[in-house]
Amino acid sequence: MKTLLFITAVIFYSTAFGQGNEKIAIKKGTFNIGGKTSIGFSNHKDDDATYETDMFNVEILPNFGYTIKKNLVIGLGIGYGYAESDSFEINNSDFENRNSRTNRFHIFSYLKKFIPMGQKLAMYVQGECRFSEGKSENTTSVNRVNSNNSTSRTFFAGFRPGVAYFLSQGFVLEANLGTLGYTLVKNKYNSRGENNGYNKSNYFSFSLDSSQLQFGVSYFF
Repeated sequence: MKTLLFITAVIFYSTAFGQGNEKIAIKKGTFNIGGKTSIGFSNHKDDDATYETDMFNVEILPNFGYTIKKNLVIGLGIGYGYAESDSFEINNSDFENRNSRTNRFHIFSYLKKFIPMGQKLAMYVQGECRFSEGKSENTTSVNRVNSNNSTSRTFFAGFRPGVAYFLSQGFVLEANLGTLGYTLVKNKYNSRGENNGYNKSNYFSFSLDSSQLQFGVSYFF
């Protein structure tokens, strides 16, 4: 991840360096439509082959915005995400297998400030409030199969830094490079239709993991 961010920074800095003094400007009254996506996957296992886990997630986030002031955009978005994980562990001759599948829906509002760096390149900071609701199906097998469902509600308020490259006055490539903010999560667990668990957590964090690295395109008109 650090290598990818470094390469991205070098490419955009090289693009910006040597441009003229004229800088890109998004005019007041301009609309835009766009969307971002993120895809992540990982595999972890130990040297003794007694533990392994695979994880995969994908997210799609369409949005609509309006420029209320030069280089300042306000907007709304919705989104869908899917995540799955599969793992096994061998412990004292017992074989434990765990599976999880999660579907999640989002709605969010944002205020995005573009900071022009040249004719094609701009940095931006996006302030965002997001509400998410998800449902997970979890299965654990140790000699016998146990299954349960869980639902979660998440609220996030914070900032997403990013870079934007203007292919033209209308088409823009964007990349969010992480998050900094406050997150509140409420989870409910049930087994065989009975409510039997609840927890809540909240925290401030700065994250650069793959789920927070988003790429997208916007069209201004």
